[in-house]
Amino acid sequence: PGLSSAISYCQYLVATNELGIDSSKLLGSNLNDPYDSIFCGLGLHTQPLEIQTRLSCDLTVYARRHTPRWYTPVLVGFNQREAGVDAIHELAFVFSKACDYIDTVLDRGLSIDDFTSRFAVHLYSGVDLFEEVAKFRAARRIWAKLLKRYGPKNPSSYKLTLGSYMGGSSLTKEQPLNNIARVTLGALSASLGGVQTIFLPCYDEAYALPTELSQRTSLRVQQIIAYESGTPKVIDPLGGSYYVEHLTNEIEREVFALMNKIESMDGFE
Repeated sequence: PGLSSAISYCQYLVATNELGIDSSKLLGSNLNDPYDSIFCGLGLHTQPLEIQTRLSCDLTVYARRHTPRWYTPVLVGFNQREAGVDAIHELAFVFSKACDYIDTVLDRGLSIDDFTSRFAVHLYSGVDLFEEVAKFRAARRIWAKLLKRYGPKNPSSYKLTLGSYMGGSSLTKEQPLNNIARVTLGALSASLGGVQTIFLPCYDEAYALPTELSQRTSLRVQQIIAYESGTPKVIDPLGGSYYVEHLTNEIEREVFALMNKIESMDGFE
């Protein structure tokens, strides 16, 4: 949410100042999506949406001017997936929020090229391998088409920084070691879909706090995919597949249809 993100960001600034570090070199990110964290996924009604949105935009404006390497805003869709929506709704909600957020930040005086290159989106990564790969591919295309409306001059503004979270709802408490296979599929779909960061649950999270062994196992899954599978060596390795291309086109079409419906109802807010 906006309040906790602003506080944690300020704590980083204080720490760098005390250590004598130039804050312009500070690199990091924080989730500051009031729509999701408060109203869509977690249901934390601590402050009104208007206040949370203002804080998030304040953080974005300040960060762009003083910590240019900091990623903000970071909008999330995985909480909605955990709450029960499908891949189409996840993308439609995230990008409808993004449009509202962009419009609000532009009203603060920043240009589209000032902040979209440090705009990040975190999406859900599930076990339906082909759908998730197509979703990540569609997300980048949708983002580029949305940004074109604002006329950015810097090509980097069209790039979408993607992170993926595999939700615990994909796991079962029965026969928990089978969750290792599920976690592997989630990580593989994110890798094949071209995301920049991957966060995985542990096989025992369906019934307990993760143990050292289960955490290490999830880490090893990522390392095996990164260093042994060969998938990171190829950009868009499933591009050209008839099924994946068809699925990507269908997801993009359905997402834009839902976004148009949301826009006809005066936007996400």
